[in-house]
Amino acid sequence: MENKNVLLGFASVLGLLILASLVVGLSISNPFSVSLSNSTNSGSVSVSGDDLFNVTTSLPVSKEDSTNKVKFTLTNTTAIINVTSATFTISAQELSDVGFLDTYSVAFELDSVNASNSSDTDKFNITASYQNTEYCSETISNNIDVEITDIITQSGLGDDDNYWYPMDDVEIEVKVSYDGSDTKDEFQNGELSWAIYTSDGKQIMDGTEDIADIEDGDDDTVYISFRVDPDDFDSEVEDYILYISATGEEDYSESSKSNADICASSDPESIDLRVNDDFVTLDNLELSSGLNTTQCGEEIQINGDVWNIGSDKQKEVSVRVYSSELGLNKYLDVGDISAFDNEVLPLLSFKIPENATAKTYTIRFEVLDESGDIYENNDDDVSSSFAFPLKVEGTCGLPSSTLSISIPEAVEGISGKDLVVKTSITNLGTSIVSLTLSPKDYSGWASSMNVEPQVLILGAGETKEASFTFKTKEDVSGDKTFNLEVLSSGKVVSTKPFSVTLSESSNIFTGLIDKIKSGVGASWYLWLIGAINLILIIVIIVVAVKVARK
Repeated sequence: MENKNVLLGFASVLGLLILASLVVGLSISNPFSVSLSNSTNSGSVSVSGDDLFNVTTSLPVSKEDSTNKVKFTLTNTTAIINVTSATFTISAQELSDVGFLDTYSVAFELDSVNASNSSDTDKFNITASYQNTEYCSETISNNIDVEITDIITQSGLGDDDNYWYPMDDVEIEVKVSYDGSDTKDEFQNGELSWAIYTSDGKQIMDGTEDIADIEDGDDDTVYISFRVDPDDFDSEVEDYILYISATGEEDYSESSKSNADICASSDPESIDLRVNDDFVTLDNLELSSGLNTTQCGEEIQINGDVWNIGSDKQKEVSVRVYSSELGLNKYLDVGDISAFDNEVLPLLSFKIPENATAKTYTIRFEVLDESGDIYENNDDDVSSSFAFPLKVEGTCGLPSSTLSISIPEAVEGISGKDLVVKTSITNLGTSIVSLTLSPKDYSGWASSMNVEPQVLILGAGETKEASFTFKTKEDVSGDKTFNLEVLSSGKVVSTKPFSVTLSESSNIFTGLIDKIKSGVGASWYLWLIGAINLILIIVIIVVAVKVARK
């Protein structure tokens, strides 16, 4: 019985050994892949096995993609006989024109065998892909260099070249350098092209900018400006790539050379677009009047848009608007906003206080979530809070005691003639004022009136003159009056009465006397007697000459 058990045990062990020999064999880990492009058209990959092995596929080996546009060549760079690992290099060669960001791929299947057991074999695959990342449509030239030198978020929530947010205004600084084969060579008629793509090759936006002509050894800086518009970008995509190229004509100094169209591109720039934050922002805040300023006592309205720049829908959004100086504190209900969508800012209308002073006020806008908290980004370093500057001009409620208006003692004129009245106004206050001059109550003795200037802007303690020219009526004479109204911010702040005296229009002789009076002053009568004597002498001479001729 004991011998029988021993035999059974031996048979069991032998069976296990046979089974193990059937299951365990050479194994080389899969898969292996390499990605190639214009700038990196070769790459290496290493494989390893669980035992010593030989690669039996004849190397090097070449293979074209299914469109026959790109040929891939695989070769070993280390030993492939009696090894536990091996390294291979794959290179790519364009056989014909390939489209920008088009991808071409092949798979190499290699055979291997256990170095100590020829019946123990395995196959492994190495996959290679090639993508045209050269953003150029003309012949590539080493004489042109394109470099992104700076990326600036001019406005918005982004951090320059680290990451952007939707609604950011971005400026990209690009330096284009030219190094010709001769000092007289020149790069002419240049154009900078740019485009933003998703990582899977979908174009999002593009544009062009002119490049100045560049002499040999010189460069030109070109600026690209654009807004990260949510309408263009995808709320589910964070990774984008910026491509830039310069295309132009190389003007050779040697007459034997023909000018050539050339191109060069910068290194692709990766872009991180923050879309996973729960964030709502404001855009296009402006006065409905389209002006940059307002006046005291005016009713104003501020318009704008409320944007959800995150990838999730936001519920019960509201906006708080406040300014303690203007007595403003309002809550505006916006409601729900879908991802990458916007709503119009609810009507915001309020009156500037009558007693406001001329200066720039700050109105704050805060965008609140459904809990009443201000929206913040995921890093908690940016909040949805905005300062809106509102400039109020003029001086509301300006007391007349802060103005000094001079009134001339005696103003005389002739009916039917222009009458000019002058005055000077002094600002006795401590701040700048804007005054509008408006003469009233003159229609009974003048048909029209002109003010020069009609608006006076006076600094503290400043004095300026103004003149009023009245077209007087011919049939009116005597003492007359008019009132000067001075307005500030559309309100009358002072009214002053003025008096004038009009004389009837005179005949020729009287007019002559008036002119003599105005010309010589108090001794006018002596001049008049002299003039009469002169006239008499002339008459006597004329008569005497006539008598003598007879």
